[in-house]
Amino acid sequence: MPAIFSCAYFPNVAYLANWINAGKAYVEKHESFVRQTYRSHCNILGANGIITLNIPVKGSRKNIPITSILIDNSQQWQMRQWRSLTSAYGKAPFFAHFEDRIRPLFFTKQELLFELSVESMSECLYMFDLKKEILFTEKFIHTYHAPYIDFRVSLNSKNLYKWPSFFDPVPYTQVFGNRFIPNLSVLDLIFCEGSHAVSILNASITRN
Repeated sequence: MPAIFSCAYFPNVAYLANWINAGKAYVEKHESFVRQTYRSHCNILGANGIITLNIPVKGSRKNIPITSILIDNSQQWQMRQWRSLTSAYGKAPFFAHFEDRIRPLFFTKQELLFELSVESMSECLYMFDLKKEILFTEKFIHTYHAPYIDFRVSLNSKNLYKWPSFFDPVPYTQVFGNRFIPNLSVLDLIFCEGSHAVSILNASITRN
């Protein structure tokens, strides 16, 4: 079945699991930007708990097309995020294996949020060895009907523990903490589990 997703910055586990499950996956290219969603941030796990990596953007007006949102590079966000990542996952089993894949995203100046988010998604597909093409919507449609599944809202909640009913996160061993934290960025999963990460994604989809 085809599915519609918003763009996402290093998407969470529920996002990529449902991406795999979709027949064709389309990224919404014609919506307005929505703040405080996975379009511009992701969550990782550090020694003191969840760390949110935010991409600072310019402007605060409403109804700005997602493809027009500029990144605020006056802030040293890339270096801060890279330090957070290396601090959180430097000792993860598979960080060294994938480090060179994502390093350029933090050491190359980026201008547009949408392009950076899609690039991060593309890198995630590569690291998980997923051959699915990233497709884009041709126009904005407010409400999709069957056979389409619309994940634009359900996978962009401010609530970390909210996800579609047919996603059931499978626990895996994380670097920090005694309690499993579900649905972080897939960076957490791939750095901790490597090639086994795809099996965990597939097992997290309930097909009742």
